[in-house]
Parts: sequence; structure tokens; C-alpha cells
Amino acid sequence: MLEHFAYLPKFAPKKVVAVFVVLVILNEIRKGYFSQFLPRAKQAFGAFRLRPVLIALAALTLFSLADAWISHAIQSANHTFISAWATAGHQIGKNTLAGLITLYALTFLIRLDPRQRSFIFGAMLSSVLTGLATTALKFTILRARPAADLGPFSFFNLAGFTQDERLFQSFPSGDVAMIAGATGYLFHRLPHWRLRGLVFLLPLSTALARVAYNRHWPTDTITSVLLGLALSYWVQKLEQAQPGRTS
Repeated sequence: MLEHFAYLPKFAPKKVVAVFVVLVILNEIRKGYFSQFLPRAKQAFGAFRLRPVLIALAALTLFSLADAWISHAIQSANHTFISAWATAGHQIGKNTLAGLITLYALTFLIRLDPRQRSFIFGAMLSSVLTGLATTALKFTILRARPAADLGPFSFFNLAGFTQDERLFQSFPSGDVAMIAGATGYLFHRLPHWRLRGLVFLLPLSTALARVAYNRHWPTDTITSVLLGLALSYWVQKLEQAQPGRTS
């Protein structure tokens, strides 16, 4: 997941920024953010239902039949608006985590209320968790990217461990995951459905970019969005169990 730090300024090395993220998390632990982590985790596992997961997997499998067709349609669309939208989505996905880190740091300078700071941290935590889940799936599924010319149904390519590993890490999309986790958190927290719709355009923009640039299949990006929504929902529930936190 460190490749998402590569778009930070040159004076901020990737490892230094990664350490900063760890320090931010440790700071929130010290403040009691995760005081109810284990009870909420046990409750979440206890409420786990296999049926929705199987339905989602079946839907993604069916949708993957149209992966190649959708990718071709998007990539062959010669429209200025789509091109500009994809370019913006690309930048959003690459800079999501960097922006959240910067915003969190600024909260100390402008002396935000701790509850407002926790709101920003919740978005960051959702983004990081979604990114970690995506990374785990990448090395498990080992799906070939479109550029490999193996089609959308090439999975479990063990060459991903010995050869060009990035060529076989298509599922899911890491860039979409980072923005999907953060915006998924906002999606669950915002009260008005119109605002939710506007926020949801951000991961869709990044998803469009990843397909348009031939980096991912459509189902890669859809899976990232679903992961972001699921994990950010759990983060929101975790916050509701924290003393002094507001939902």
C-alpha cells in the first residue's frame, strides 16, 4: 500500500509518511478511539452473514461477463468530458490518503474540536483499512490486469509472486479503495441523500479513470467501492461505541 504515498512531495519520503500514519493511529489509541475495538469486533463477527457475501460474489461474477465489453466502450469513447472526468478521478485516487494526512495535521494548527478531528480520522481509518483489505485480496486472487492480454477471467496467476507482480494484481483496485473507504465513511455520516450522492461521485470518478487507463477491469473497481462502503460502515459503528463520540 506504500505506492499511494508516491504522489506526495519529494520532501516527504514514503516510509516517513507511513510512520506518520502509524503515529496518528497511536495518538488516537492514546485518546481512547479504540477503547471498544475488541467488543465491537466480536459483535461484528457475530453478526456476520454469509448470504449477502455470496450474493455479492455471484453478482460480481455475472457482471464480470461484461468486463471486456464495458472496458472497450469506455476506452474507445472519444469525448472531452469523459477524458477530463477520468483525469480528475485519477488524481483524486492517487492523492486521497495524502490529503487526509495533511488535513489531520492541520486540525492541530487550527485547534478543531476533538469530535471534528475524530471525524477526519474516521475517514482516514476507513481509507487505510480498505487499502489493507485490497492489498490482501490482490495477493490472494492474483488477477491479470487488462494490459496482460489474458482476458478478464485469468485468476490465481502464481507468476505474480515470481515475475512482474503488478501485472497480476488487478483485483481489486487500490486507488479506488483509498477513496472509496474515505468517501464511504462520509456516505454513512452525511444526513442528506443529495450530499451522499455527490460524495459517491468521487470513487466513481477514480473507477472510471482506472478502467479508461486500462489498469483495471470494471469489477475490480466495483469490488473496491463495496469494500469501502462495508469497512467504513464498521468504522462508523465502532465510533458510536466510543465514550464521548457522536454518530
